[in-house]
Amino acid sequence: MLKILQEELPKLWTNEFYSKQFNESPSTYKDFDHALKHIIKAAVALQNMVEEADHGGMMFPIPDVEKYLADLVISTVRAALKAPHGAVDLEKVIPDRIWSKMGKKLEIVISCEECGAVSQCNHHDSLGRCQCTGELGPCCRCS
Repeated sequence: MLKILQEELPKLWTNEFYSKQFNESPSTYKDFDHALKHIIKAAVALQNMVEEADHGGMMFPIPDVEKYLADLVISTVRAALKAPHGAVDLEKVIPDRIWSKMGKKLEIVISCEECGAVSQCNHHDSLGRCQCTGELGPCCRCS
C-alpha cells in the first residue's frame, strides 16, 4: 500500500490550493515542512484525546482516531516524497528501520487465494506484487 500511496499521492496532494505567498516562497523545504506540520497536528490531536480520556473518563471518538491515524500516514508519505535530500522509498526504509530498532526482519508471506500455495518468491511488496514478474499475487500455477 505504501508504494501505491507514494505513486498516487502526488496526483492528489498538489499545491494549487495553497496561498500565492506559499507557492512563491523561495524556501527549498516548504513542502517537507508543511507535511511535518500536518504530522504534528494529527499527533497532537491524538495526544489530546488520550489526555482527555485519562483525565475526564471520556471514550475515544473512534472516527476521529481513525481520521488522525490516516492523516499521520498520508502526511508521512508526503514528507517522504518531499524529503530534503530527495524522495524516500518507504517500502525499503521501513523494513530496514524495523531491523535496526528491533533486530527482526519483517516477513511478508504471500499465498494464493485460490489454492493456498505460498509464494516461492521472496520479492513481494506490501501489496503482494511480485518484484520479479510485476504481477499481483503469488508465483503459482493459479495466478
